[in-house]
Amino acid sequence: MTLDSLKSLEKDVGALIKSILVDLKMEKKCNEGEFDILLGKLNEYKFLLRKHEVISKSFAGELFYLFSTMVLEAKYTNYEPQLMKKIFDLRSVLLSLYNEEIFG
Repeated sequence: MTLDSLKSLEKDVGALIKSILVDLKMEKKCNEGEFDILLGKLNEYKFLLRKHEVISKSFAGELFYLFSTMVLEAKYTNYEPQLMKKIFDLRSVLLSLYNEEIFG
């Protein structure tokens, strides 16, 4: 059941990432509601992941792409505080997802 739940969350997160990236690239903004849902799903994923040692390489790549794109797009918004907060929120979740021993 946990593996199915992880795959389902990966699919949901992937769809959210695509939507967030479209807004970010086209409109230079980040939809607050979608982003909060994304963070919630990543926290849920992190909880389920505790029973596993490995995450999907493609899923890790999607997360890295979102984070790096947000950092790159931030310069086009003159490092707008609201976007920067979202970047740091995502960074915190990713660090705890990738290394629960240090960032738990």
